[in-house]
Amino acid sequence: SVIIGLCLVIIFSVFMFNRWRITKKQKKIIEVQKVEVEKAKHIIEEKATAIFGRPVSIEEIHFKPIQGFTIHNISVWEQETKEQIFLKIDEANFNILLAPLFKEKTIIIPSLKLSHPYIYAVKENAAQWNFSNLLAQFIPTEQQRNPFKLYLFKLIIKEGKIDYKDKTVTPEFFETMETINTEINLSFHKNIKFKGSSQIPAQGSSLSFEGNYDLAQKKISSQISLQKIHL
Repeated sequence: SVIIGLCLVIIFSVFMFNRWRITKKQKKIIEVQKVEVEKAKHIIEEKATAIFGRPVSIEEIHFKPIQGFTIHNISVWEQETKEQIFLKIDEANFNILLAPLFKEKTIIIPSLKLSHPYIYAVKENAAQWNFSNLLAQFIPTEQQRNPFKLYLFKLIIKEGKIDYKDKTVTPEFFETMETINTEINLSFHKNIKFKGSSQIPAQGSSLSFEGNYDLAQKKISSQISLQKIHL
């Protein structure tokens, strides 16, 4: 019985040593991953700031092989000052298919989920919004064509909010749309199916919509339901 007990102790000790060694290796891998992710976060912030032409900050980035990327607290500030948020996303989740990325220079994102996104939209005058400069930047010229193709097949928005201000009227008009929930499914070169809902608390109003956009025929069909909308 003593020999059996000794064997069990040896086996257990070897098992514990292996577990300790594996755990130590895992800790080193995790530490390296954290450093690399932190570097990637700063690079993304710098690139995004340059692209948007306004300050961009990210709190955390996490990556898991199956679940993909999770980005926490993305903030894009107004162009002139860092006192007013233009765009904020509490959490963004997405994954990337790697095979097309390396073989065909194609970035395929099966699904992108945005949780609690917020937009502050301001109409400055008849021809300008507080995001007009962004629209101009995101229409690439022939010289700016990206060698990578990007395909997004599903966009999910959960509990979004929009603050809208119109400076072209006196007094200035302000409205809030919240509880925005939307799902958009894109079929490659065929159609875009969409559905969603939102509320306007100040007016006690709500709306819901569902529809389809045919990419080939450039036709849209949709059903919209409105409740207590003041026209």
